[in-house]
Amino acid sequence: MRITIIICFLYFFSFTTTAFAQTTQPILIDKIVAKVCKHIILKSRIDAETQAALAQGIKEPELECAVLEQALLEKIFVTQAEIDSVEVGEAEVEHELDQRMNYFISAFNNDITQLEAYYGKSIAEIKNDLREKTRDLLAAQRMQGQVTGNTAITPLKCAIFTTPCHPTVFHTLTRR
Repeated sequence: MRITIIICFLYFFSFTTTAFAQTTQPILIDKIVAKVCKHIILKSRIDAETQAALAQGIKEPELECAVLEQALLEKIFVTQAEIDSVEVGEAEVEHELDQRMNYFISAFNNDITQLEAYYGKSIAEIKNDLREKTRDLLAAQRMQGQVTGNTAITPLKCAIFTTPCHPTVFHTLTRR
């Protein structure tokens, strides 16, 4: 008798879980929106940075696209930095993290406990969460400096670049 009740219970339970599993919709947790070599850009990052920009009062018609473009450029520079063996020292990363923490703390009226309560983490945990992103950002900045460091922009080059490409205009600009 007990075996029959147990079998009936398991049989009933298997049908209810199957029926429940079929009626629920899958929930999207996160999504990869772009990939640059081995680096991925998640939808949650784009959403968070877009919200942060809106909170700072930045109003741009295509803000989400601009945030994605900036993230792509960062990942391109990080990838090139890895290829060119551009390294960022731990001391540099730590210094940048300290500066960021000081900025965050000042935003909370120099009250560390308010900052920790807002993020639900200690300062050390917040720094650990930001460490890899900060390292990537510093590497991207260093690589961007190497790429654009020897670029000299003159008024003549700006005028040539921004004017229509008509031979007489070019000749007039170069003769000034």
